Amino acid sequence: MPIYLKEYAILVPHIILATTLFSLLLRKRIFLEWGFLWLAVWSIAYLLRGIYWMTIFMFFFGVSISQKTRAEKIAYYFVLLPTLPLFVSVVMPGVIPGIKVWMKLNVPTLLSMFVLFPLAMRVFFFGGAKDALGAFKTDKYVLFYFILLVALSYRSATLTAGLREMLINFLEVFLPYYAISRALKKKEDFELVFYAVVFSGMIVATVGIMEELLRWPMFLGLIDAMHLEERPISPFTVRGGLLKIGSTFASGTPCGYFSTAVIAISYFLKNFVKVNKKLLYLISGLCLLAIFFTAARGAWLGFLVMALIVAVYQKGKKVKLILGFLLTAYIALPFLNYTSAGQAITNKIEQVVPTSKEHSEYGTIDYRERLVTAVFTTMSLHPWFGSLDFLETEEMQAMKQGEGIIDVVNTYFQIGLAYGWVGLVLFTMIFVNTALKLFFLANSQRLRRKNEYFSQMTAVFLSIVVMTVVLIGTVSSVSLLPHYFWAFTAIAAATVRVVTNIKRELIA
Repeated sequence: MPIYLKEYAILVPHIILATTLFSLLLRKRIFLEWGFLWLAVWSIAYLLRGIYWMTIFMFFFGVSISQKTRAEKIAYYFVLLPTLPLFVSVVMPGVIPGIKVWMKLNVPTLLSMFVLFPLAMRVFFFGGAKDALGAFKTDKYVLFYFILLVALSYRSATLTAGLREMLINFLEVFLPYYAISRALKKKEDFELVFYAVVFSGMIVATVGIMEELLRWPMFLGLIDAMHLEERPISPFTVRGGLLKIGSTFASGTPCGYFSTAVIAISYFLKNFVKVNKKLLYLISGLCLLAIFFTAARGAWLGFLVMALIVAVYQKGKKVKLILGFLLTAYIALPFLNYTSAGQAITNKIEQVVPTSKEHSEYGTIDYRERLVTAVFTTMSLHPWFGSLDFLETEEMQAMKQGEGIIDVVNTYFQIGLAYGWVGLVLFTMIFVNTALKLFFLANSQRLRRKNEYFSQMTAVFLSIVVMTVVLIGTVSSVSLLPHYFWAFTAIAAATVRVVTNIKRELIA
């Protein structure tokens, strides 16, 4: 049997398991539909082995849900977003003379085109004043950032290259934020989307755990089966005896980021929604195990930051003390090497826990230290708006690694090098402004007394946004990571809008 068919046979039971548990324990028909959609996407990829078949499927799927509510469409988006790794894609040729390539077709792009775009157009033309672009402050930072990306797209040598870059930024940055932030307006809308995230999170986690147990990275068989030209760069390596799993993300840190968000959302559902708590405990446990198997420092730190912030807003002191101890222990581990007793301890820990820089082929502490100097030197050449050829500078060329790649390992560095300080400030302010709004709402005593449901929702998304700010400083925007941090930021923005209105009503 070909390898890709063996992969398919191993993957399908994960869908069956998640669909069965959700359907039996929560007794909602929609989970059967979601399971079928996952099965359809994987079957098209593995059996038909063509992304163009996927395009046709997504088109008719988009047409079939055209009469669904806004929240239902966003739920479908979150259900299908992590179904396949980003490298399962194909270049879409241009249909206009002079344009050879338009974009890469993959699942996130197709979802933006056929699910989010029709929704965004309906909101833009028929939405009310509250749906208008610029209705709240985060919108303005996103809009200015997108305008900057559009303007700088035309630094390319050709007009068509600029058009292509503009289209990509529209589909990957602006459209998800605008559509998602406008779609969620009431409690039931948020809960439906949360179920979608948790449902897909269970499948992602179980696939990742299976990779570790079998020592078999999934989805790589698709590369040969689909004759894909783009191959992931060392997506699966061994660190401290662990296979750095990536599941459908094909990369450890993005997978850990998503799993951490699933745990945070599961925690909220457990406390405030009538749902089977044992199922949510199971999903959280699976996600936590998946985070461990990523063997990614950034993913581990991101989880601890999220857990600590959530704990701060809980009433029980025991949880706060435990999580505070874990975060302190994680931060203190590297400093144990300065004592003989500490070295003995870390030598044992490093056999399992990813804290040793020697275990990492890429992203070592030494590499990151040298990268900081190289990045700031390069940014000084084009400080305001960056440059397209920043990797060609002497300082960045000196950062080449074994496979001839230059791994920036920091999203902020990526933005700063490509778009300068102006782009970096706008990008950062999107998250900072959202986090500040959530912080003030989460600390509102009036809101906490009168509406604990939305008060705790703001606390949970405050933890996700802060975790995002921390984690993207440890990894470049690879895999599905940017798609998710824009999507989660959009949910956070919708939360701010809804909770702000509730708070105003309470004051009135």
